[in-house]
Amino acid sequence: MTGLQQQIQDAIELMQYAEHIVALTGAGISTESGIPDFRSPGSIWQQQPPVSYQDFISKPEARQEYWQSRRNLSAQVFTARPNAAHLALADLERKERLLGIVTQNFDGLHHDAGNNPELIVDRIEEINLDNLIQDLEKK
Repeated sequence: MTGLQQQIQDAIELMQYAEHIVALTGAGISTESGIPDFRSPGSIWQQQPPVSYQDFISKPEARQEYWQSRRNLSAQVFTARPNAAHLALADLERKERLLGIVTQNFDGLHHDAGNNPELIVDRIEEINLDNLIQDLEKK
């Protein structure tokens, strides 16, 4: 068994015995849907490093560059559709195995896949995991 196969098998076993599953997702879940991530080889930030706050505030050309990159990304997000990973999470929710999804993604693909919006936390930077789990258990 390869390392990846073992990891998949380990994940399957963990999920089989878990009372509650909370999915933590980032850009990697949406790359199969055609939305590039920001940090991997060949990513957006490697091709075009992010504009610093100071440059954004002080340089009109930096603002133009930033907004152009956002327009390009928005077009990719607009045409993206949920992939197998998004659909699998929606399936786990339908089977009442998924307590919730915590994501930093802004693409809306978890919603499009059919997950209950009340079980999706879209602002990962504002999360207190203890409170999150308690809140999700109440729903």
